[in-house]
Amino acid sequence: MPPRRIDKLEKEVLGHAGIHCVKFSPITRSVLIYYNPIEIELSEIIIRIGTALSIEYNMCSVYVENKKKYVGVNVIDNYALGALIAAWLGRSGLLPFNNITNLLEWNAGVSTLAAVVNHGISEVKFSGSPDPEVVTAVYLLNSILKKEFLVSSTITWISTFVRHLTGEEFDRISIQAFQAYSQEENRTYYDVAVKSEENLYHKSIIKIFGNLMRKYVGFRGSMKEPSLLNQMKRVSNKHGDALEGLKSKNDIIFLRLEC
Repeated sequence: MPPRRIDKLEKEVLGHAGIHCVKFSPITRSVLIYYNPIEIELSEIIIRIGTALSIEYNMCSVYVENKKKYVGVNVIDNYALGALIAAWLGRSGLLPFNNITNLLEWNAGVSTLAAVVNHGISEVKFSGSPDPEVVTAVYLLNSILKKEFLVSSTITWISTFVRHLTGEEFDRISIQAFQAYSQEENRTYYDVAVKSEENLYHKSIIKIFGNLMRKYVGFRGSMKEPSLLNQMKRVSNKHGDALEGLKSKNDIIFLRLEC
């Protein structure tokens, strides 16, 4: 949703310390902002732009989306998946693999371990840090040493590669602002609701699986950048839930964060 009055948006956003230049391009429908990250965070700039647009469009919700790209699944990962399928078929007896069942399971375990290690190296090259799921390689290695690793290999492959099948993930929030003017105090109050718009799959399956990993594998925390909502929470905590207003420093923006 482009601003109806470009000059008004630029002026309101530019009013905060640390923001040096704001330019909106009608052609690309994008905002270019030069700012000092020491004085103001990008998350706060997003809040201020979202608030201004929401007010301009009669308090409608403004959606902010961050598309995160991941390293996709490659040949080694697919080979490990094929090895796992063959090993399970051999164990089930559906195919005449009984005489090489043990070999198939070793192949599945070693190939999965190699795929996870290779994936971790690729992630370091791509984003500077490995996915936290890569620590399951330790869990898998321990299982291989105990020679009980087919189930562990399957869990490790799923935990590491399922969310990378598309190569990207969407992080989405909505910003809806309401304003009220106080004549007695001569200031405008903004009530801004920031809500997570994660889809049902991300909220249920991914979180449930993450809890299982924490419980049984010992996986703790994430090395990736925080979600948009968590970035907004950090801004809210930093300012005590109240930010400077758009038109005047005397005005106040109150943040309401909804998961």
